[in-house]
Amino acid sequence: MWITHLTVELRRAHTTIRGYHAALRCFCDCVTALHQGWTRECQDRLGSVPVQICLDERAADALAGPGRRPMTREEVQRFLDYTDDQMGQTLRQGNKGAPARCRDAPLFKVVYAWG
Repeated sequence: MWITHLTVELRRAHTTIRGYHAALRCFCDCVTALHQGWTRECQDRLGSVPVQICLDERAADALAGPGRRPMTREEVQRFLDYTDDQMGQTLRQGNKGAPARCRDAPLFKVVYAWG
């Protein structure tokens, strides 16, 4: 009910909701962990034990908006070409940002290739 209120009525961003889910999941993990002793304490005092109520992280990631999607191969290629062009242009102009651009262009390629 609370999450529905946040998304529908207050129109909170999906990233905000995902953050709330992560915090709540972490709290529930702590409370439901047997070694913490909270389940026994809740059973003794309240007559019931706490349970995990949040989706796992993979399911929470599925809540992302429809505008969030992986880049297509053509988009990735255009992006990498752009970084190469920016690096070349910066080197030709002799700007002081050249070392950063010379670092960033190959870094993007490595990150894309190997994650």
